[in-house]
Amino acid sequence: MNDGRYVLIYDGLCQICCRQRDNIKAWDRRNLIEPVDMHVVGLEERFPGVRREDCYEAMHFITPEGEIHRAAAAVREVIRVFPWVGWVALFFHLPGAMWMAGKGYAWVAANRYRWNKTELNSCENGACELHFKPPHIKGQ
Repeated sequence: MNDGRYVLIYDGLCQICCRQRDNIKAWDRRNLIEPVDMHVVGLEERFPGVRREDCYEAMHFITPEGEIHRAAAAVREVIRVFPWVGWVALFFHLPGAMWMAGKGYAWVAANRYRWNKTELNSCENGACELHFKPPHIKGQ
């Protein structure tokens, strides 16, 4: 499955996701996390508990022991890897925090292509056209 490192499965067609992957790589001075684009050939064969279609909804984080965390739980686990910010993961243990984090994560994930295309104006790879259709305009 992996070589004793953590694995971060992200959407390589999403500019926001790639920016966060780059941030994590910058923090990861000890090379503890292997970033893997969800669009890579053989993803489901290499990671049997991961379905590509689920990766469209949330990033996945796999521990060296094979535990799979999705969405907000994946964010929590990524933070835990870095001792200098690991204390932030304590937030997720407050009552209702995981529920709120899950709702926030789902909202961001559902809108990421919209933001890539509009606010960020950085959708040069065409992924936004695949995942985001503007609302129908009356009279058309």
